[in-house]
Amino acid sequence: MSFARWRDRLVLVILALLPWQARYIKEPAELLGAPWEQGTASLFALEIVVLVALGSHLLATAARCEPKKTEAPIWLQMAALLPLYAFISVFWSYDTVGALFSAIHLFEGFALTYLIWVSGVRLAPALGAFALGAAATSALGLWQSFTQSGFDSTLLGISAHPAQDAGVSVVETASGRYLRAYGSLPHPNVLGGYAAAGLVAAFALASETVKGRRRLLPLVAVIAAALVASFSRSGWIAALVAVAISLTVPRAVDAAGRRRLRPALACALLAVGLVAALSMPALTARLTAQGRLETMSFDERASSFSEGYGILKSYVATGTGVGNYLPAAFLEFGFPEDPFAVTPPHFVPLLVGAELGFFGLAILLGFVAAWWLDAVWLMRRTRSPRVAIAAALPIVIIVAAIFDHYPYDLFAGTMLSGALFGLFLKAGEESGD
Repeated sequence: MSFARWRDRLVLVILALLPWQARYIKEPAELLGAPWEQGTASLFALEIVVLVALGSHLLATAARCEPKKTEAPIWLQMAALLPLYAFISVFWSYDTVGALFSAIHLFEGFALTYLIWVSGVRLAPALGAFALGAAATSALGLWQSFTQSGFDSTLLGISAHPAQDAGVSVVETASGRYLRAYGSLPHPNVLGGYAAAGLVAAFALASETVKGRRRLLPLVAVIAAALVASFSRSGWIAALVAVAISLTVPRAVDAAGRRRLRPALACALLAVGLVAALSMPALTARLTAQGRLETMSFDERASSFSEGYGILKSYVATGTGVGNYLPAAFLEFGFPEDPFAVTPPHFVPLLVGAELGFFGLAILLGFVAAWWLDAVWLMRRTRSPRVAIAAALPIVIIVAAIFDHYPYDLFAGTMLSGALFGLFLKAGEESGD
């Protein structure tokens, strides 16, 4: 088997295993007794697969196993500057180890985008692998939600998340604490992002699939149900925005495409309605944002936004260094009594500006703006419903980045970001099919 074929098969494996977080932790990091993920020195199993795939691609290129790819779009070239500048920022970071690992994760997210683009994998198998992986972690999340329990697995990278423990994400109601679904991911909001993207990917497949369309329905039901069970407001909004935008492309999602989508849409709505009915008290508390924990959540977000703006003003020239927001916040505002209450701002542009300064923020906003122009052009040009819906996948992570920080500073988030932008590039290749 040629190196190019190894790379292509590994890309599908990566897309299917994307939500699984098995890793070797060399040294867990803490700040004032609170766990500090960005400073933890660890090696994820998925990182090894990504690096092997990248190595296979480099060997295939050296052996000239395939024709060279056309020039990368301008937004992809701009995106490459973000991990590059992150590596440079290691030199002035307070914690160089955490900064180095954060920069590596950003690079690996970009590498995944690049690998999907240069691979010979077609759009449909890539979407299928991604949706299958999202369905697997969604099924685990549903089990956690319905049983209100979990289990520890070092091999799978899963924690038990007991609902009674402090720090576990729950919805508090009059009857007690209701565990939010984690799946195999580090936080329910991350599961919400994966489920939203998996749902869009499944809809893209259903929009053109004739044979085997019924096989997609169980995946759609499981993913949609887990999206509700995650109780992730950012995930809900991301799914609604991405699906709404993709379904308003009249030249692509025509009457025939909408007709093919009806069973999948009906299945998703049925699953959403069923889970919502079974968890109505918790869902009501989450939607109305009433209760002690919901008030605390909004207060912490407002506080983190204010602190993030203060850090941005103080470090606007160069930033604190990638992955070093929390140490800088403690040094800037003093050591808090409760370090668990201090979190990065739930707004990626603000966090990027604080850690990478004005230059890093300009790169981020520039590449997103350039991508949006490319996306609008692609959606107007294509006549393929699958391409039109798949082109909306990065909208999921962009919306999530407005309400959370994981697309930038967690390994699971950078991998999801890389996968969705890579699938967009793959959709662009097939826009004329």
